[in-house]
Amino acid sequence: MTFSVSDVQEGLRAESQDLPDSLSFKVTASRRIDDAWHVELDPETATADNGKRNIVLDEALEGARAWWSGPPKGKADVMAVIPEESALLLSSATSTPPSNGHWIRIYTQDYLSILRDIWQRTDWSTRAISYQEVLSRVSPLEPIGISPALFPHLRSAQRKAFDLLDYETSFLWGPPGTGKTTTLGALMATCVVQKPKLRILLVGTTNQAVDQALVAVDRALEKLGRDYTDQRRRLCRFGSRFIAEHYQGRDHLIPIQDKELLHKLRRVELEKPDEGATPEALAKWHQQRQQLRDRIRAQMAALFREKSIVAMTATRAAHSLDDLNSLGQFDLLVFDEASQLGLANVLCLLPLARRLLFAGDDRQLSPIVTSQNKKAIAVLGKSPFIYRGTGADRGNTVMLDEQSRMAEQICRAVGEAFYFGKLKVAGDALSAPTWAQERTFKFADIGGDSALNAVDVAAEGQWSQKYRGLIRHESATKIAEMMAGALSARQVSASDIVVLTPFRAQRVLIKNCLYHQGVKGVKVSTVHRSQGSEAKVVIFDPVKGNEDFLTNSEGARLINVALSRAMGKLILFLSPGKRNRRATGQSWPARWPHQGVQPAT
Repeated sequence: MTFSVSDVQEGLRAESQDLPDSLSFKVTASRRIDDAWHVELDPETATADNGKRNIVLDEALEGARAWWSGPPKGKADVMAVIPEESALLLSSATSTPPSNGHWIRIYTQDYLSILRDIWQRTDWSTRAISYQEVLSRVSPLEPIGISPALFPHLRSAQRKAFDLLDYETSFLWGPPGTGKTTTLGALMATCVVQKPKLRILLVGTTNQAVDQALVAVDRALEKLGRDYTDQRRRLCRFGSRFIAEHYQGRDHLIPIQDKELLHKLRRVELEKPDEGATPEALAKWHQQRQQLRDRIRAQMAALFREKSIVAMTATRAAHSLDDLNSLGQFDLLVFDEASQLGLANVLCLLPLARRLLFAGDDRQLSPIVTSQNKKAIAVLGKSPFIYRGTGADRGNTVMLDEQSRMAEQICRAVGEAFYFGKLKVAGDALSAPTWAQERTFKFADIGGDSALNAVDVAAEGQWSQKYRGLIRHESATKIAEMMAGALSARQVSASDIVVLTPFRAQRVLIKNCLYHQGVKGVKVSTVHRSQGSEAKVVIFDPVKGNEDFLTNSEGARLINVALSRAMGKLILFLSPGKRNRRATGQSWPARWPHQGVQPAT
């Protein structure tokens, strides 16, 4: 699959037209935290000004502007989004935000505007589009010459990943629980120690991904001992929306002046004069913005001269493209969670470096695209992982095939369904007595040795006007009763359990059922919000397994994410037809090895 610059431009235009300018939510609670406000929202009330209803509350809203009608009316900056709490953290509020039952409006940022601008630049877009051919070929380069000897605990495939840097383009394929982030951290830490002159740009899809990857590098250096303190100071997080809790005891990764300058620039950009403003006001605003940009550019140049690794989000990298390009080509550009980044986002950054490493798993969540336009789907809904090999057929692809999260029954089932049967439990995990013990426990009426279980549900999901989505009362009730019994018997703690469902309406119904059973502290989440997490017990309720999006390739990825969160118990709430039907390509779950599933009551 290849496309042209004009295809990218058309795809970006189509996606931009489908994105709303503002979103409205009903507030359930608000409270002050120092100089900020924590505002909880009801995600089921979300409405967009363009009529779209499938609204996801995520990091994309960070940096947006919030407004409420009052009285008194007010506005604030969206400093952070906390998806698991359906909450916003607001700063610079001009009045008290709305309380329970009142509405708040979020004016979204046009995050595609920078991509549209970049792809309008003839010279740069011509270079960027040519990297489709670069991604498709296996091109060995002169070996960088790094060794995994500093980290003898790494598994075989993890050590093999160090050879990926000897290719122009390479892929680190990390199925769930295989230690992809740990491997990246050790690999880049080794670069800093063994090849200190290398300049590395680390890019992630979200602030969370960037923070976790950079901290993994710092943690790897920390494990090497005090002799490597100076190397730890050569790492840097660029951008102001980092997650502070990730950096406790790691202040050296955050340049304070960067945070202050970017905050000032964001405020200035939000205060752009209206179209009817005087020429003098517009000129003053442009001058102020340019002065801040120049200061940030000077700071970036200084940072890159003294740092070995600088980490930022893909969006920040796109906004900083000219500044990054002015510093000369990097030796290595690393994309973490690259399987969630659209090609239009990725291609425009590739000319920045000589070597490219993509880390991720395209069998889990894919890039998000709203438009149904074919070119939008091609350039934004496909990731660079469409060019990866399997690990056996191409030397520039390494698949991490040993995992230590899932019990052996669950690992075998997930591996056969989604990873060609190649995923296995790591030898070091199997040889550790505590590993198996932690995954062998009774839950409700399920025995300790039964890791993979199914509960029969007679009904299929139905549309609910009250909940405004697909729900299934029978499974929600059974889930609540099962958890009430397990928790009252003290078999596990509430924090050990996660309930996952693809539908937000079912999530609300399950939470209501848990409330009526007196169950507190159990996390109930949609699948999209769960990637990267894990739990001793995972309960998955597909609600209606014959829904179109659950039976296609995107649905398979969603199901993989849900099932592979489980450490010791995976419990599926399935109708008999879905449980017993063989893999036909028309039912869920495709290719599921039913012989390993035990009945549960």
